[in-house]
Amino acid sequence: MTAPKSLDDGAVADASEVAARPFLRWPGGKRWLLDAAPELFRNGQRRLLDPFLGGGSFLFQIPHESAVAGDINPDLITTYQAIASNPTEVWNVLDEHSKSHSRNYYDLQRSNRPGGTSIEVAAQFIYLNHTSFNGLYRVNQFGVFNVPMGDRNVRTSLDELTRASEALARTEFLSADFQVICLMARPGDLVVLDPPYTVKHDHNGFVRYNESIFTWADQERLAIAARNARASGAHVVVTNANHESILRLYPPSQFTMMPMQRYSRVSAKSNGRTSCTEAVFLGTPL
Repeated sequence: MTAPKSLDDGAVADASEVAARPFLRWPGGKRWLLDAAPELFRNGQRRLLDPFLGGGSFLFQIPHESAVAGDINPDLITTYQAIASNPTEVWNVLDEHSKSHSRNYYDLQRSNRPGGTSIEVAAQFIYLNHTSFNGLYRVNQFGVFNVPMGDRNVRTSLDELTRASEALARTEFLSADFQVICLMARPGDLVVLDPPYTVKHDHNGFVRYNESIFTWADQERLAIAARNARASGAHVVVTNANHESILRLYPPSQFTMMPMQRYSRVSAKSNGRTSCTEAVFLGTPL
């Protein structure tokens, strides 16, 4: 088995290779992996399928001609769609949020459920994402965003959102379960699967929270979806916890496992921010 590669969470690809960068903060994002092992994602594919869109690391940094990107969070999908079609309008509203930023203003926006136009939903989503603690997205049982304020204001620009818009021009966005998008896989596609991690491994900081949004049954469904996508002729890359329970879901006869080591900054406690090993499963087409 190959020894784990190591890279810090904050690493990004060389600027000369990236036309646009993710405009959202996202715990568990995979920019570090794309920088550490870009060869895993460059196989001449024309279409990218990304059912766990999140902060968009894969979507922005993997070369592709077209893409289908999805997430079960409808506000996240609305945000991407608004950036793709109206970056200037989103920026104008977002800039007003940034100028008004304070603890009272943040608490007011946090308590208001997203509403209004897609432009307003997107601007509020980006504002809360940039100013919340660690960029977390979490809602309570009533659907109200409940992450406390962090220590920063909005950190993006109209130019960055415009470049993102151009990069998203050939992307179809779906607010859907991952299985829906995996069923769209066809020969020559690249399917990247980066689910929330739901088993305790090393020093993963948000296992308990993730278990409420991605259950073990979901992990089992995901493994089946990955096997089916591979059988359809797609190249499949799955990232997950390096844990024996996960390893059993991706048999060596179908997937090659690569351990990848990274430094985690996700934990709220300093003693939880240590090195951890993740598993990358490679499924080549049949």
